[in-house]
Amino acid sequence: MTGPCERWRHVAAVAALSGPDSAEGRALAEHQRECANCRHGANEFAEVVAALGEVDATVLSDDAVPAELAAALAGALTRARRRRRAQGALAAVTLAVALAVVLALSGGPAPPTRRLALAGRVANANVQLSAEPWGTRVQLSESGLSPGVYTVSMETKTGRWWTTGSYRSRSGGSVAVTMTCAVALERIAGVRVVNARGTVVLSAGPSRTTTTY
Repeated sequence: MTGPCERWRHVAAVAALSGPDSAEGRALAEHQRECANCRHGANEFAEVVAALGEVDATVLSDDAVPAELAAALAGALTRARRRRRAQGALAAVTLAVALAVVLALSGGPAPPTRRLALAGRVANANVQLSAEPWGTRVQLSESGLSPGVYTVSMETKTGRWWTTGSYRSRSGGSVAVTMTCAVALERIAGVRVVNARGTVVLSAGPSRTTTTY
C-alpha cells in the first residue's frame, strides 16, 4: 500500500483503537467510500481490536511469538487485569497490544541483514545482504566505475563462487541495483564485481583482490 492510502492505513489503525478526531474521521470515511482496499483494511483492524479482548496470556508462550514480545505482552495483560476496574487501564493495554499486532500484520520483523563495503582502485560500493526464504537479496550501490557491464558474484565460506547477476554502470554517476542469490545469507563470506574482461574491480571478503584495469 503506497501513496495516500499509506497515511489512511495509519489513521484507520488509530481509529480502530481509540477513534479519530471528528475532522479526521470525516476525511477517513470519505476516503473509504472511494477506496475498497482501505475499507477492507479498516475492517481487519476492527477485527484485531475485538479479538484482543479474548487474549489469554498463556498463549503468548507459543514459539510463534518472539520471546521478548511475548514477555512484554504477558506482563501488560496481567497488569491490566489487576486494574480492570480502573477506567481506561485495559484500553491502554489494548492499544499497546494492538499496535504490536498491526506491526506484525504489516510484515513482521525485518529479515537478518549484513552490510559489506567493497573496495577498488578507482571505485567503491556498498552491499546489503538480506536473508530470504529462497536465499539472499543483494542490494548494491556503486560509484566510480567506468561505463560498462559488470558481473556480481557471491563467495561461500567453502570458497565457491556463485554468479548473482550483472548490471551496466553509468559515466559520472552512481548505480543502485537489486539482485537475488540462491545461497543462504549465513553461507556468504564475500562479494566481488568483475568487468567484461573478467578482472576483479571491487571486492570484499576472504578472497579480496582487485586489479588495475
